[in-house]
Formats: sequence, structure tokens, C-alpha cells
Amino acid sequence: MWGKDFRVVRDGLAETDVVLFVEGLMSREKEGLDKLQHVEALHELARRTVEDAEKIAVAAMDEGLRLSEEQAGRIVATAQQQAQDVVAQSAKAAQERAQQLVEEIVEGAATRVASLEASLSERVEQRIMRVEQAFRTWLGSVRPLVAVWNLEQFNKLVVEAESLLTLDDPADTALEDKGPSRQTLPGAR
Repeated sequence: MWGKDFRVVRDGLAETDVVLFVEGLMSREKEGLDKLQHVEALHELARRTVEDAEKIAVAAMDEGLRLSEEQAGRIVATAQQQAQDVVAQSAKAAQERAQQLVEEIVEGAATRVASLEASLSERVEQRIMRVEQAFRTWLGSVRPLVAVWNLEQFNKLVVEAESLLTLDDPADTALEDKGPSRQTLPGAR
């Protein structure tokens, strides 16, 4: 029976064999129950471990998200500060370059103006000299024709014309008038 051979006695099976067999079954049942309880305890422990792991995972995920947001905030703040620094440096460099260009333009313009002033001044002086020379030539050629005229009135006209040819400041002319007297033109009295 159940893979066990029992001794047969007059009234049936040997009581000691049956008792030993039943005790063995009970012992195995108790071991099975103990193992089952141990497995159930392990199962409960595994279930609680999984729950705790899920809670830890959620907490870790929340903490990771919080830390990520903080880190992202710090990175954004740092990037904004660096961008502001770059903008400020670029603006300063652009302003310095613009100032340098303005100075170069002003310097070039001043040089060009000085050159033009010198050239213009020289050309004006040459023209004045030519006009004066032409005027004096004209006076020389007109004087004999005006002999019949009042020479004194002619000389006044010449002095007025000469004063118009002078491009000096009236104050300078006044100083010249106080200086030595003007020379009269040839043939004037």
C-alpha cells in the first residue's frame, strides 16, 4: 500500500509498521505544511518587496525628476548668464569698433578737409594774383585813355577797386590803413 510493504499479523497489518507509516506520512505532511508556510511567507515577502520596490522606484523617479528639473534650471540660468555675457561683450566690442571707425573717418575727413583747404587756398591765392595782375594790366592800359578825365577821381576809383580785391578782414585793412600809405599806381598823383 502506497509503495510500502506492511507485515501481516493475525488480526491484520502490524501495528508498528502502520504507526511508523502514518507517523512518516504525518511528518511529511508537517514538512510539506512547513514548506508551504515557508513558501507562502516567501511569497508574501516577495509581494511586499515588489510593492516596496515599486514605491522606491516611484520615489526615485520623483526625486530624479525633481533633481533633473533643478539641474535643468541651473543649466538654463547658466546658459542665460553666458548668453548675456556674450551679448554684452559683443555689444562692447561693436561699440569699440564703431568708435574706432568713427575716429578713423573723422581723422580721414580732417585730413581730406585740410588737404582741400590747402589746395583751395592755393588756388584762390593764384586766382587773386591773376585778377590783381589783370586789373593792374587793365589799369595800365586804361590810364592813358582816362587822361582827359579827372585823374583824382580815377585814382579814388582805383583805390576802391583795389580794396575790393583785398580779401583780408576789415580789421586787417584798418591796420594796413594806419600803416605806411598805399602806393599809388604808376602815373597817379
